[in-house]
Amino acid sequence: MGILGVVVLLCGGEAWAQANAFNPYLQKRLPVTRAVSQENEKLLKHLNAVPTTLQDEVAHRKTWKEEVYPVYWGEAKARNEVLVLLDPAKPQSQALWANVVAAIPKMSAKDAKVVVMGNSSEPFGTDVMGLGVWIAHSRKQEAIPYMTFALQRWNNAKAAQQKQGGVKRFVNEFDAVAHVREQPIHYAYMNAMKPPVAMERQLATVKDAYNAGVVNAFAAEEMRLYYKTGGFPALLVNGKALPVNSSPDAIAQALK
Repeated sequence: MGILGVVVLLCGGEAWAQANAFNPYLQKRLPVTRAVSQENEKLLKHLNAVPTTLQDEVAHRKTWKEEVYPVYWGEAKARNEVLVLLDPAKPQSQALWANVVAAIPKMSAKDAKVVVMGNSSEPFGTDVMGLGVWIAHSRKQEAIPYMTFALQRWNNAKAAQQKQGGVKRFVNEFDAVAHVREQPIHYAYMNAMKPPVAMERQLATVKDAYNAGVVNAFAAEEMRLYYKTGGFPALLVNGKALPVNSSPDAIAQALK
């Protein structure tokens, strides 16, 4: 980031709490994870400015808040936060997600929320996570079952390909199928939704989802750096990292 990539402030800095640090519905500015040299720091101070944040770079998008902070369950301004950082290409993401889903009935819908982010080590994961973003703000009641479906289908396709003697790297939607006649993950779910996404809208929806997934991946990486999780998948409850194999009871207890 060059020294011109700054935003001038008219007020002083803020101390970021660990929980909700990246919540654009509660914070005026999101944390900065980029290192700044001493020379540039002096220049920024002279200009009464700070380095650009994630929100500065994506705020031109109408749905940027939903993309950097997709709330799958609960209210965005709820006090407690369960932050799930997934990598669809890593099988343990499915087990982590299953435990989070099982923990939801143990949470209070009044003051807790589940936020889902993703940065995939295989390219098609961007599309998968992006459709989750679209569903979370367009068909929120479908967000939880969608992610369960997508991660299961991903791992099932890998297992089937393994049996067939050749596992593919999931670069596009047609790589992530067990058989050539199988519908790709996101199209299969759009057709299964109630009501389904109209056929004439599906391609545009997939394109929108991919762009949302790119922003989401960017935000997920920012969170990984900020919370020092070390990689994906990861689980954070109110800013504190929990083991990715935490039980539903352990997840719910961490909120108390």
